[in-house]
Amino acid sequence: MLEKEDIINIHEYYVSKENSNTEPGIINEGFIDEIAKKPDLIISGIEIYDNIYEKGASLLELAIRLHPFVDGNKRTALMTLSQYLWENNYFILLPMSSTRRMILIANSINQDEDSVNHLVRKTAKWVKRYTINLEKPSIIKIVFSQKEILLMAILLKIKIYPIAIKLLSTWFAYDIYPNNSENLLTDVEKYVNNYKTMLENLKNFLKF
Repeated sequence: MLEKEDIINIHEYYVSKENSNTEPGIINEGFIDEIAKKPDLIISGIEIYDNIYEKGASLLELAIRLHPFVDGNKRTALMTLSQYLWENNYFILLPMSSTRRMILIANSINQDEDSVNHLVRKTAKWVKRYTINLEKPSIIKIVFSQKEILLMAILLKIKIYPIAIKLLSTWFAYDIYPNNSENLLTDVEKYVNNYKTMLENLKNFLKF
């Protein structure tokens, strides 16, 4: 279980990175405490989220929606999800479409209980698709979970740039925020670097 202090440390680590332009600061510490407790939420003696994917999704959803930090909330939420899964012996290989998933969560309008639970369960399916159980690692699952980056590598190799750009625009949600498309190459470079680090960590853990 992650504590409030763990989430704050994750955010501060991200803010402290050299290439981060994220403004530091906490808006509401109480929200962070609420986020930390969300995966293990119990109502009337019943645990609301009964598997690791729903627990992780609930953490991600609330961290994005409550916006507890001045800046970098979506990125902190994603790093918090990764850390939560890691501490429970799972590893998420984040796809290139992670940005779009986070923006869709942030832009969700309905906040009633049924709508939130529906969003969490939908997000849980996404988390499960890209998450590996480190006690039972599957090479097939690892390869399948990275179909986006494999497809992008093929498109760039055979120089089908229009389709590659269209896919990247969708994955990075440039259709929702067109102004961000100016950062396309920077975003891809950051993703590739992060992806290499993730794979290296996974290799070390599994001792490939």
